[in-house]
Amino acid sequence: MQIKESIEFRRLIDKTGMRRIDVVRYLGIGERTLYGWQSGVKKVPKAAMLAMYALAKEPLPEGFTDANI
Repeated sequence: MQIKESIEFRRLIDKTGMRRIDVVRYLGIGERTLYGWQSGVKKVPKAAMLAMYALAKEPLPEGFTDANI
């Protein structure tokens, strides 16, 4: 399980104020995939995390670089 990552992903979604359906459309994923990412069952891809950081207008955390994608 990817608990720390899923918590951060959910926090970014909450910060944007987007509804679940809007996040699904924005990222171009299915609802099951979103559920898996939020619950920690599936790993959130770095590209999706980058998109959410950009949407939330937050700087990337330390150690999160383009080289890690």
